[in-house]
Amino acid sequence: MDEEAANQTKDQTVGMYADDRMGRDYGIRNASLAAENLLLSAHARGLTATPMIGFDADGLAEFLGLPEDKIPVMLIAVGPSGGDEPDRLPRRDVSDVLHREQY
Repeated sequence: MDEEAANQTKDQTVGMYADDRMGRDYGIRNASLAAENLLLSAHARGLTATPMIGFDADGLAEFLGLPEDKIPVMLIAVGPSGGDEPDRLPRRDVSDVLHREQY
């Protein structure tokens, strides 16, 4: 990528975040993708990890002293397993959850 294309890409990206709603959506999406990698990494290291929702986001932001333009997306609990777990949790058959439609 040459310098002109790089600058254009940078300007477009910064512009997307400038719009309040689009910036929030991108921020949540990026944080969610980062969280997924953290969860997978924890599991690969033999830890149990799970995302937590339903927390007091405003209270957490206040507790952490977050600036107004920052929002907590999710909490992630990471630690050793609480006990024996099956090697693989039961799964439904693909035919039970996959539905093909045509237009």
